[in-house]
Amino acid sequence: MDQNNLEYDWIENWTTVPSTPSAITNGRTHGVVVTREGHILIFHQAKDGLLTYSSEGTLIASHGGTRWMNAHGMTLIHENEQERLLLVDNASSEVAKTDLDGRVLMSLEPPKITAYQNQAYEPTWADQNPENGDIWVCDGYGASLIHRYSKDGRYISSFDGLDSGQKYDSPHGIRVFITKSGPRLFIADRANKRIVLCDAEGKFLHAIKNKTHSPCSFDRHQNKLLIPELYTGVKVFDIESFELIKEYGANQHVAPNADPNIFWPPIATTGWPDLKGTALLEKDAFNSPHNACFDHHGDIYVVEWIEGGGRIIKIEHA
Repeated sequence: MDQNNLEYDWIENWTTVPSTPSAITNGRTHGVVVTREGHILIFHQAKDGLLTYSSEGTLIASHGGTRWMNAHGMTLIHENEQERLLLVDNASSEVAKTDLDGRVLMSLEPPKITAYQNQAYEPTWADQNPENGDIWVCDGYGASLIHRYSKDGRYISSFDGLDSGQKYDSPHGIRVFITKSGPRLFIADRANKRIVLCDAEGKFLHAIKNKTHSPCSFDRHQNKLLIPELYTGVKVFDIESFELIKEYGANQHVAPNADPNIFWPPIATTGWPDLKGTALLEKDAFNSPHNACFDHHGDIYVVEWIEGGGRIIKIEHA
């Protein structure tokens, strides 16, 4: 599939999450990855909320029990040729490394630092440096810090972003990508409306401003960087130049606040983002995309933060 091709199919409700009592009560959907085998894994806020689907959208398995009822970040990593997951629950504060069936291999202890004497620790995303195994964690809903752990789960250090000239504010997503210049941390500093790039030691390199308004997370396919925006729209950039290649699904009902210094609230229709079942869930427009990923062909899967089970949309290129 040619990602640059203007022709694509918007596959509405590519699949749906099971209508269990806990999914109906909450069910917000935050995570999506595609495995080497071509299975699509979904991470959403419900009992047994780690879901495995076939490439055709058939539910194969569900795991997790009640362990991750506030399921948030999910990242697919590789260790010794094995596929693993980093799963993050912002309410329980657990950051866990698991196999693809959710069996826990390691959990990271919350940082024991003074920042958390009077502040909750509410991590939102994690990733692992493929070169040295370091694990990086965003505390996006708590103290707005980035934490570094060793491969074996030992806490190393924390970063507040002040070396960038601006303290992190809801650093929601983080990924480690190998670029032409080496490994780089890509941080979705969401409430600051910017992308921050750091080196493998966490040292600030530069910030990308005025390209995103509410970045949530990242994925990569070849030279393309995928960023879903909370205030709708999924953008594809060149990962080196950061030039915008394409944007999908911006929604006329939601927009950033007109005051550039205000992140929340956005300009939005009453009831946003939990609009399931209303006419405002439009075809060819996103509501509140939280995570998106490429498959091996360059097609895109997007999950949205909507109470009661969210939407799972596929963008399939000609």
